[in-house]
Amino acid sequence: MNKAAQINKSVQKTVPTKSVGRGRSQGLKVLLLAALIAVAAFLWSKPWREERALKAASFDQLREASKREPDNPRVFYHLGVRLRDLGQLGPARAAFQRAAQLDPNSEETLLALGTTAAAFGRIQEAYEALSKCAETHPKSANAHRTLALFLYENHALQKSYEEAIATTKCDPSDSKTWRLAGIAALQLQDLKGSEDALRRSVALDPKDWRSQSALGRTLDALHKPADALSCYREANRLAPEVGQTTLYLGQSLADAARTPAEIEAVRQTLAHAVEQNVGFPAQLALGQTLARQQNWKEAKTTLERAAESVPNSAAVHYELARVYRQLGDTAAAKRETARHDELKNYAEQKLSLGAQARTGAYWQRLDGETAVGAALCRAQRISRGAIGVPQPAGARRGQGCFDGSRDGAVRETGTGCARTGAP
Repeated sequence: MNKAAQINKSVQKTVPTKSVGRGRSQGLKVLLLAALIAVAAFLWSKPWREERALKAASFDQLREASKREPDNPRVFYHLGVRLRDLGQLGPARAAFQRAAQLDPNSEETLLALGTTAAAFGRIQEAYEALSKCAETHPKSANAHRTLALFLYENHALQKSYEEAIATTKCDPSDSKTWRLAGIAALQLQDLKGSEDALRRSVALDPKDWRSQSALGRTLDALHKPADALSCYREANRLAPEVGQTTLYLGQSLADAARTPAEIEAVRQTLAHAVEQNVGFPAQLALGQTLARQQNWKEAKTTLERAAESVPNSAAVHYELARVYRQLGDTAAAKRETARHDELKNYAEQKLSLGAQARTGAYWQRLDGETAVGAALCRAQRISRGAIGVPQPAGARRGQGCFDGSRDGAVRETGTGCARTGAP
């Protein structure tokens, strides 16, 4: 019995010892696992922490970092951002170029390089960077959007439209890019495409007066004056302080005005547009409305002011000739008529040269420098400004021409005036 009791006591003593050892082992495993997780989290978050530190770093800190880490693209990217914020576009461009060399496919770097090069006046470099970004990141709405805006600003309307549509495929809810696509399509005379895009823009953001205004212009071109007037009213309601909306509304009302009361309402609207400093288009439209009211003296004053601001507008000289004739000033009427004819002939000459230039390019592709091709290529160089064209007296380089259209701003091109609309 004594031996059995001793064995029982021995068993009772050893069992708790094994249980305690097993518990300690499990605790150590838990601590080790927690330590491994902490290390993994630290290593995983290292790039994020470094990026946050670079973003918060000062210019001097980034400059020193670029010396310590000459092969770190993120250092040079943030250095470029800081330089750009300081207005140093040249050094910023160089920093972005270095970052792009180290990381050629970075969307952020390519976009920064493209936009900075464009601001610095390096258009070809900007185009190459932004195009590469869009090609490398075909599903990035930001890449396509930035390229579309750049192309629009540089008058590459067809490509701008294509990139805007590519943006909307990546982000169908982007109302501003739908607006850009609609404006580009309008300038390309694709009225159906313009209407579709601008209606999408208005549906996504009904409070965007720019989209309402642009849709009105497209509906005008589609000969839907009632729908266009509705858009202009809404745009003016949304942004009554913007002179452009007042001008468009006044011009649309002028198209529909028939009674003296309606014409007077037009006059008041356009007078308000002039007060809002819209400039030449408002002055021309107001002068035309005053002439409709047979208020010849006020029409004369308004139109003369318009002619002073834009002397190369055929439209304003035509209206002045009418007004002078009604006031009995025959000499002034003849002078304005001659000026109108001169400007119209000049515009027609440029249009004709533009057509010849396109034909010349065709013959050059087929026959090279044949006699016909050479002659027509000369016309092409004339239209592009390489060879001078006799300009009407008083014309100034870069002055452009205005036709009284509803855009408020028109630009000079190789074939006369083209409407523009800011996206």
